[in-house]
Amino acid sequence: MKPLSHSQLNLLSQITALALPVPPENVPCLTVASMVNFHADRVKYLDGDAAMSPREWQESLSRIQQDEQLMGLHILASIDRPYNGLHSLCFSDETRERGVLTFRGTVSLGGWIDNYRGGFVPDTPQQASALAFKHRMDREYHFKTYDLAGHSKGGNCAQYITILEGNTIDRCLTFNAPGFSAEFVEKYNDGINAYQHKITAYEGAYDMVNVLLNSVAGERIVVDKGSMDPNQNHKPNRFLDARGQIRRRRKRNPILVAMQNATIGLTFAAKDAKAHVQEMNKKKKKKTGTHS
Repeated sequence: MKPLSHSQLNLLSQITALALPVPPENVPCLTVASMVNFHADRVKYLDGDAAMSPREWQESLSRIQQDEQLMGLHILASIDRPYNGLHSLCFSDETRERGVLTFRGTVSLGGWIDNYRGGFVPDTPQQASALAFKHRMDREYHFKTYDLAGHSKGGNCAQYITILEGNTIDRCLTFNAPGFSAEFVEKYNDGINAYQHKITAYEGAYDMVNVLLNSVAGERIVVDKGSMDPNQNHKPNRFLDARGQIRRRRKRNPILVAMQNATIGLTFAAKDAKAHVQEMNKKKKKKTGTHS
């Protein structure tokens, strides 16, 4: 399978937000062409998916329809876990040499709870489910390598897998993905040093999500998404220009730089406070045991 371009991976991450047109058990028979054509015929109903309007969806679906390589891909598997927010698709072509895993951003309440946890623990339930899905694809398809992509929290899951199992990952592309807790950085420091070069994080200059917590991406590319409105900046389709290519680079909003520094400081303060409480509890138990 010829590696997909960054703009192609962005388009696949977009359609991961759409409902499948077949029951889950029939997914291995589904092609990107059939899924995209299904939604293109009903585009007026796609209001709100990935915060995109029907007009925006029409543009993205049309781009995929004009891309022979994307239309020829198969959707081999899907996973949907509302209780922790995970939703992912696995793509490949007929060779089954390279798997492409894409991850959707936050939708359910379970996803928002997982987002909160991600600031204070090294591993969250959604991240663990994402890794388990990748392991399932390992067993079922034996891919030689993977490309990973995801928008928002979905990008965080893609980065998580890359840091933990980077020896099986070729590339990881994320779009407005948040970072990780101080606990994650400490626990997986070796993996970060070994595999962060495989992660390219595309980030909107005025987006408020991509500046949260600690980034582990080897390359962070800040782009001009054509608007200073945070609501417009977070959408996955806004990374592509009128020609369907990744938009030009620009500097990040200074206010958001300060916001990122603040959230990083918060995660390390929380880690230190947790360690202090644990140490105090150990001393208390030891003292109690001495007196008894």
